[in-house]
Amino acid sequence: MLQETNGRKTRLAAGLFGAAALLIALGAGCASEPPMPVQTPAPSSMPPEPGAASYKDGTYTAQGEYVTHAGPESVTVTLTLKDGIVTDSQFQGTPNAMMSGRYMQMFADNYKPMVIGKSIDSLELSKVSGSSLTPMGFNDALAKIKAQAKA
Repeated sequence: MLQETNGRKTRLAAGLFGAAALLIALGAGCASEPPMPVQTPAPSSMPPEPGAASYKDGTYTAQGEYVTHAGPESVTVTLTLKDGIVTDSQFQGTPNAMMSGRYMQMFADNYKPMVIGKSIDSLELSKVSGSSLTPMGFNDALAKIKAQAKA
């Protein structure tokens, strides 16, 4: 134990001990598991309400755009519709920035449960597995697909 009459080493030791305790409490230096997917609440898969838009069955593809701090990005979304319900979905990102590619992949790996089996009218993604900008591109493509598929 460090002690001196002026208390300088005692305060230093106490300060270092407190900092170490804080780091341990925060989990610093510990191995961590990969982040769990963060999902927005699932949109309702209830049938459309009366007066809601109707859509032609089929497969539709559109390109969606969004902007990141590194510049513009685009994604391609393909949705298959049956009675206004999404029965299949494909997503392709074409990143301009390396970091965008990482977020596009996180999105691609985890978005389908939020889309498949849902009414196209109820879809609007906000954050998927830590990706909050890629869903903007998805939503842009979704709006274009809705316009293509209107009955």
